[in-house]
Amino acid sequence: REVRTKKCLRVAMSGVSEKTFDIFKDNKDLKEDDLQLLRDWLNKQPHLPNINDSKLIAFLHVCSYNTTSAKKFIENFYVVRAKWPEFSRNRDILSSQFQIHLQATIIAGLPIRTEENDIVVYVKLMNTNPDHCDFLTQYKLFDMSALSHLSTLPVCSGTIGVIDLDGVTLSHLLKLNLADLSKIAYYIQVSSFRAMI
Repeated sequence: REVRTKKCLRVAMSGVSEKTFDIFKDNKDLKEDDLQLLRDWLNKQPHLPNINDSKLIAFLHVCSYNTTSAKKFIENFYVVRAKWPEFSRNRDILSSQFQIHLQATIIAGLPIRTEENDIVVYVKLMNTNPDHCDFLTQYKLFDMSALSHLSTLPVCSGTIGVIDLDGVTLSHLLKLNLADLSKIAYYIQVSSFRAMI
């Protein structure tokens, strides 16, 4: 937690070019006192994980630099993940389960942001055979991609998921577990993701 964010952070701006900047100098809304307040609050929350400064800055940014809102957001984000471990556990990207879905699905963060400073994660089924569709695993891949972008690009406003439904049929929809879908919808609501289909 004591990683100093005054050090320059490298941020990919276009996938090819990169810019190095001082997070406090280039972001007038971010105050070191607010970041310290969140660190101190976090130290008193034994049920929450250790959260690095990059993620704290992302939470502050998503909450328009309001520390009270950021605390509530952090609480909701991690409590929901703990409450529904099926979404946040068993995320070994090298496992055969994930490898099958990595070959069947494109999940890619676009190298540029929207005008609103959101990152965009594009999702498309490459193998449209419904037998290869596991919605929960595919959602985990999407979530992992979005969270990795939030960690490496800490000052984005949020994540927009663009889902290409070409090739998706009723057979795919019948594989959806409505209980899981309801949980995912709630998780998206309390997280920084905004879905666009």
